[in-house]
Amino acid sequence: MVSPYELQKFDSSPIRTLTVLVPANSREKFISRLKKFAEVNGFSQRIKPIHPVDPQFGIDLWRDDIGIFGDNLHGDIEFSLGFYPNKSTPISEVAADGIVESLIKEISNVAGVTSSVVNH
Repeated sequence: MVSPYELQKFDSSPIRTLTVLVPANSREKFISRLKKFAEVNGFSQRIKPIHPVDPQFGIDLWRDDIGIFGDNLHGDIEFSLGFYPNKSTPISEVAADGIVESLIKEISNVAGVTSSVVNH
């Protein structure tokens, strides 16, 4: 996961939260799309299983202006991703909306995936 040093760069409250429901048979494709999104949009990334047996993943995507951190700890099909602005170089609302929309577009082609956004 992201180091405590990296985490302290970001606000403690998300500006957006994206909830994504991913059927078990689409999880690999979903993870692949997250990685593609990160590469295309200039994010460093760390997406790893949290536990070797359970289907739980930690998701860390970050760059200078925003971090996207989340997991599926509340159920193996429900991923919760928070969008956290950098404290010293925060992302604009318009740019944050663009990142959320870009991520939704990237994962929308994965079979059975649905998502919803909450603005904070």
